[in-house]
Amino acid sequence: MKHKIIKHEKNPFLHREEMTIEIEAETTPGFEELRKELGKDEKLIVIKEIRGKFGQKKFTAQVYVYASEAAKHKAETVSRKARKKMHEDKKKADEEAKAKAAAPKTEATG
Repeated sequence: MKHKIIKHEKNPFLHREEMTIEIEAETTPGFEELRKELGKDEKLIVIKEIRGKFGQKKFTAQVYVYASEAAKHKAETVSRKARKKMHEDKKKADEEAKAKAAAPKTEATG
């Protein structure tokens, strides 16, 4: 996969860099694959979209790279589906922690 930055702008108000990237690949690149290809901190990269035209091997991606995680959380919204999943994961982890704490401790004898 090759990529070339078509447009690169700095947005000081939102503390991010806004890029439009052209990608040449055999198949549509995934979001994780593109994050690794950019070579920046993966936690600070938000990929808005990856578009391709039918029959072509060129894709364009709209990418934002934030200066810090705080700036990212301030500017980006979390979808309802993602919030629900995060809430369920947290609830499950809390239940597992309670189960571990409530489980009777047994000592191994040898």
